[in-house]
Amino acid sequence: MAKQLDGHVGAQVDKRILPPFVTDKLEIFSTYDPDGPGTVRNTNCWAYDLDLTGVSNGQDNEARPGHNNGCTLITRRHAITAGHLIADPLESGQNGTDIGDSAYFFEADGATRLAEIVAIEHMAPAFPAADTAIIRFANDLPAAIKDYKIVPSNFATYLSVPDDSGSGSADPPPAAVNGWRPLAVCHNNDRQIAVADWQQVYGWNQPPDAIKAYYKSPTDAQRLLYYRSVEIGDSGSPVFLIVNDELVFVHCEEYSGGVGTFPALNIAAINTAIAATDTTAGFDTGYTLTEYDLAAAAASIVNAGYHGLLGWIDGWLSIGQDNIVPTVPGLEVTMPVNRMHYTMPENRMHHTMPENRMHYTIPEED
Repeated sequence: MAKQLDGHVGAQVDKRILPPFVTDKLEIFSTYDPDGPGTVRNTNCWAYDLDLTGVSNGQDNEARPGHNNGCTLITRRHAITAGHLIADPLESGQNGTDIGDSAYFFEADGATRLAEIVAIEHMAPAFPAADTAIIRFANDLPAAIKDYKIVPSNFATYLSVPDDSGSGSADPPPAAVNGWRPLAVCHNNDRQIAVADWQQVYGWNQPPDAIKAYYKSPTDAQRLLYYRSVEIGDSGSPVFLIVNDELVFVHCEEYSGGVGTFPALNIAAINTAIAATDTTAGFDTGYTLTEYDLAAAAASIVNAGYHGLLGWIDGWLSIGQDNIVPTVPGLEVTMPVNRMHYTMPENRMHHTMPENRMHYTIPEED
């Protein structure tokens, strides 16, 4: 059975990827100049209106140039990335992220913000399967750089996330809910943002080591045009849902198949890692993950739809057409022949349909 936000998250992608498709619609930047003033967002990108300022596409490291280890801001001072991107202190000459590196972030106007890394905490060994690490910066990022809320722990109340791993989920298999699951997927290796289907959350009905999520190529033909598979160098790239025109963090890519530790069901462990980086840095920020309020989003969507419907009815009725019966989901309105206008009572902000009425006939003039 479809859930309340299933259609919404699909529509949030689909309205942005209307034909025609051209390859530059995947490109986040039209000009990329991290060491100068020339970085410019691509206005033709399908996700141009979405705030990607909190996504870092790489780090400034003169000792190990050329690595694009991405990360995503999840508090004002902490970012999340793939654990295997972290430099091993027992090895030298790596291209791994290390203390002293600085992550690139770009404000909407292209201004570069460098955030110095002062502490790193890997979720392993407490969670050996969690290829996830938390990065702590020296200072809060400026307000112009977005920190992302995560998909909340109660996500399954509002989204029919399939789980075909054999863990006992009651949700239907992926094919049964096709049409709602698209995600926005950043690819840090070539600074693109693509579309994929949220395939699965696995292990979440069993005591997990670390609960994972992953995506696959879309089944919808138009979305498939915007898909791009994971490549070497994409690790640490963020995966998002779009809710009410806002990016909501799902996970970061850890290895092939778009798999990543799922923060929504690992909140305590990630908050523990955030606190550990504060301890290492010698200052407690008190920051933790922020869960996106899907309940409020669902209510606002319903409310907006209801008021939009009332406006549509009022506007249609004022036209005064006769013998036309417009149909909308769950409501039919019959226009009487001699009634040209319908006026809402002055003291009524809402008009409530009787529970047992499928048709509402506007009364005739007295």
